[in-house]
Amino acid sequence: KIGLALLIIMIVPAVFQFAATAIACKLSPQAANSAGFDFFLVFVPQYLLAYPLAVVVLRRLPQHCIPQRSLGVNPFFHYFCICYLALTVGSLLNTIFNRILQFFCQINPDFSLSELLNQFNLPTVFLLTVLLAPLAEELIFRKMLLDRLIKYGELPAVITSGLVFGLCHGSFSQFFYAVLVG
Repeated sequence: KIGLALLIIMIVPAVFQFAATAIACKLSPQAANSAGFDFFLVFVPQYLLAYPLAVVVLRRLPQHCIPQRSLGVNPFFHYFCICYLALTVGSLLNTIFNRILQFFCQINPDFSLSELLNQFNLPTVFLLTVLLAPLAEELIFRKMLLDRLIKYGELPAVITSGLVFGLCHGSFSQFFYAVLVG
C-alpha cells in the first residue's frame, strides 16, 4: 500500500497534466498557453488530487512511532549547516545537469517557478508557496510517509522520502536540492 500511495503521488499529476493539456489544446489553444493554465497544471493535480488521495491510502496503513528526540542549540546549528551545504551542493548539481542538457540536447530544462508566480498577486503567492505547499509537503513526506516507512529502517525511510520529495517537484531545476534537503 505504501507503493500505491507513492504511485498516486507520482502518476496522478502526470496523467492529469497530460489529459488537461490535451483537452485545453483542443478547446482553446490560447488558454492552454496562459500562465493561469500553467499554474492550474502545477497546483491542482499535486495538491488537490494526488496528495489527498495518498493521505487516504496512507491513513489505512499502520503507523510506526518515531521516537522524539530533543534538539539543543548546538545540534540544531550543526543540522542547519548540513542542510545549507546540501542545498548548495544540490543547487550546484542542478546547474551542472541543466548546462549538460543544454549543451548536448539543445534544450532548456530550466523551469522558472518565479516566472510563473510573477503572474499572480503577492497574497496568492504567499498563501500557496509559503503556507499551503510546505504544510502539505511536510504532512505527506515528513509525517505520513516517514511514519509508514520507518519500519524498514531510518536510512531507507529518509532516502525514499527524500527521493519521492525530489521527484514530486517535477523539474530537474529543483530535483537535486529537493532530494538532498528533503
